[in-house]
Amino acid sequence: MSSFRTVLALDTAMSGCSVCVYNSDKDELVSKSKSMVRGQAEHLVPLVEEVMLDVGLDYQELDAVITTVGPGAFTGLRIGLSTARSLALALSIPIYGITTLQVLALEYVQRCDLKGQLVVLIETKRDDFYVQVFDKSGRPLKEASALLAEDIAGLLIDTEPVVFIGDAIGRFQDVLGEVAPEGIYEEGYDLPSSSVMSQALVKGVSGVILENTEPVYLRDADVSKSKKIQRVLVK
Repeated sequence: MSSFRTVLALDTAMSGCSVCVYNSDKDELVSKSKSMVRGQAEHLVPLVEEVMLDVGLDYQELDAVITTVGPGAFTGLRIGLSTARSLALALSIPIYGITTLQVLALEYVQRCDLKGQLVVLIETKRDDFYVQVFDKSGRPLKEASALLAEDIAGLLIDTEPVVFIGDAIGRFQDVLGEVAPEGIYEEGYDLPSSSVMSQALVKGVSGVILENTEPVYLRDADVSKSKKIQRVLVK
């Protein structure tokens, strides 16, 4: 158990915007979330204000901030990180990070009795997938990676049953078709839960909280050359 009583959690790294405040003194948790492909910059701060009002706390009563650090959408990820850092700096409170993959894994093992290994697949909007394998307690078994579908099967332990979650499981099955790995493909885990994040920090879940809030990208940015004819200046 950490010494933090009141924690603000933020996520804008994937296709949504989520905010939660957890007050451990009252065991009270207030969270709000909205699904959106874009527009997190306009919705995040108003959502924070709504949650703070509903939980009945002043900003000065917050003990810490936690935010997702990726992997995810580049723009959305930066919005959440910059907002969390600004709040932490203004309030002189610590800031912590947690990966999107880890949050989804923790949410699943809290809800379900996992017997084997858990594979979290997150959409990259490219040919590959963000992927990480976790054990039945939600701890990482492998490093997070960006891999093509056909390479993901090599991460699995053949002797253990497997559950697949995340917003990319549908595309993963479509890409591999009949050769998709056997297992349970569980829908409903498309966005990181800010509630899970806040409770993980307050309860001091070991091995999942990051003191470094540098963004986790896992893959280089796709940069294409402009099709415009470039002007060349010659001396």
